[in-house]
Amino acid sequence: MRHTAVYDAAANEMIVFGGHPDCGGTLFGNPWALLNANGLGGTPTWVLLGTAPSARVSHSTVVDPAQHRMLVFGGSNNSVLLNDISVMSNTNATSGQAWTSLAPSGTPPAARYAHCCCNCRGSDAPPSFRRIRPHP
Repeated sequence: MRHTAVYDAAANEMIVFGGHPDCGGTLFGNPWALLNANGLGGTPTWVLLGTAPSARVSHSTVVDPAQHRMLVFGGSNNSVLLNDISVMSNTNATSGQAWTSLAPSGTPPAARYAHCCCNCRGSDAPPSFRRIRPHP
């Protein structure tokens, strides 16, 4: 529940990250890739892609297929709301992924959860993040 899944058409893989098995349960911090996701290049196969810097729920994720990386923003660790950005590189391989925490200049957006993110195909524009539900 409350995880993200992104599909990289060029690599024919889907990456699932975060979430938890039930409300208030242990958070997941391991990204999983479904190789041959559309079933056309072979049998779809799940592969664990290591461990992320922090487990979370209700975050947003976007894949950058040209650079073979996945960006994760915000969410909650069940204690506090987050506004950090982490990048997983080498998403198109079954091993060798590396996570980097970004420290952008300027004032960051407010911490948020249950928001969305999109990546404009064919654009070098950074992903945009928008809150879709107010924090209680």
